[in-house]
Amino acid sequence: MAAAHLRTDTGKSHGWWKCATCGTCFTGAMELGLAETWWSKAQQLPEEDDQWMGAAENLANALNAQGKHAEAAAMHRKVLAISRRVRGPEDPDTLATANNLALALDHQGKHAEATKMLREVLALRQRVLGPEHPDTLTTGGNLALALDNQGKHAEAETAYREMLSVFQRVLGPEHPVTLTANNNLAHALNKQGKFSEAVIMNREVLALRRRVLGPEHPGTLNATNGLASTLCSQGKFAEAATVYREVLAVLLRVLGPEHPSTLEAADNIAACSR
Repeated sequence: MAAAHLRTDTGKSHGWWKCATCGTCFTGAMELGLAETWWSKAQQLPEEDDQWMGAAENLANALNAQGKHAEAAAMHRKVLAISRRVRGPEDPDTLATANNLALALDHQGKHAEATKMLREVLALRQRVLGPEHPDTLTTGGNLALALDNQGKHAEAETAYREMLSVFQRVLGPEHPVTLTANNNLAHALNKQGKFSEAVIMNREVLALRRRVLGPEHPGTLNATNGLASTLCSQGKFAEAATVYREVLAVLLRVLGPEHPSTLEAADNIAACSR
């Protein structure tokens, strides 16, 4: 068992969320299982301990990935309060927790609260880390997504285009953050009725994610969903349903039949088949 070789007192906690050999972050059951194991060990430590906060934050991220957004947000809030007190409000780890809390809130549909928090985190990261630091860029992308989720698609499109010019230069065209921004820009274009441009972008992102991340990675599945959604908006229901079925087959195998993402994929197929 992977967790048998990991400890909470070495200061090397990255093994709990990514492979020590290839550096790839764990996903699915592996991610959640290791997060829960680390948390069970770290609970023996004081709340102010870095390992306690790291384990709690890691579990919150794993819960969010599993669709348990309310539970994740509650844990993020607790870690954030402790981190602000112990590390300070401008500490990079504190800002990372605030960023992750905003993501969990956005997933819950609390877009206005998420947007407000992301604006605050972005301003602090720009000052503390610099405007081109990867964490600053990630928050900028998250803010654009929150705007898009609020229905402010034109504003989101502008934000995405501004961020993408920096992502391309600083991170490169195949970096996960760049691909995520491209995928989300396609969504904003789709919502504005710019279907042709959106489909082209969807297909480019999907091809890159399949090659870089693999066919079963959550990012790849998200890009596949994005393509199917745009095709459905164009009225190409049969083609969209076929793409959604590809997603559903993977989700059933990876996440199981009761996961929110699996249920959503099944609903999408039904919507396109009407």
